[in-house]
Amino acid sequence: MQIDIQNAQTLLCYITGDDLADLNIFPEKLTYGSNAFRRLLSLIMQKANEMYQFSSDELPTMVEATPLANNELFIQITLIEEAEELDPRFAQFAPSVFNELDYTDDIEETDMNTVGHMMPPKTRRAPKTVSLGTVYTFTTYEALINTIKTGGNPESFTSTKSSLYYHQESKNYYLIIKRGKINNDLRVLFASLCEYATAMSLTPTLTAWINEHCRCVIRSNAISNLLRQVNA
Repeated sequence: MQIDIQNAQTLLCYITGDDLADLNIFPEKLTYGSNAFRRLLSLIMQKANEMYQFSSDELPTMVEATPLANNELFIQITLIEEAEELDPRFAQFAPSVFNELDYTDDIEETDMNTVGHMMPPKTRRAPKTVSLGTVYTFTTYEALINTIKTGGNPESFTSTKSSLYYHQESKNYYLIIKRGKINNDLRVLFASLCEYATAMSLTPTLTAWINEHCRCVIRSNAISNLLRQVNA
């Protein structure tokens, strides 16, 4: 479990599948409002308090969870000091998401396999997460190249905003494709990407995590550059 402090109000946490196993937490139990998710957040806050003296102090708390590949999870915890003044939607947040754990069986859980804000039960639904594009995760470089090969002509992707990142710990490659115009070649490539890669929405939070924790392999025109390498 890797915990970093972004600022006085924001905590960033990267959790691997092995971390969840060590904590005896099953990924399928990490659903909206579940005891498993609440227990995980409590453990994160306990460790953050020990490492950085980071504490919610009963402040309203917004939690954004981004599922990654291989049961990995990226969590951003933000303390809202002036909830009503900052944004009316924060006024309905419960004081803390970490209190009042119920160790009975979880019921009426909502699937967490999509990127979104995680809030305490009986609160107003969070606004939709802004999507800047799509992140495609590959577990090997060979899988990435074999998929890119279906793209055809490199010149067809010169206007496509794309970049490639590598995460050392998980050994995953992240191909980022920003939102933009779609041509026929890109549609064909999208079909292959959806079949051979794990896709997730590119949110501002996920963008920040990638920039901080991953090495940039190709900063721009990644698809075109990869196709030129393949065809060389």
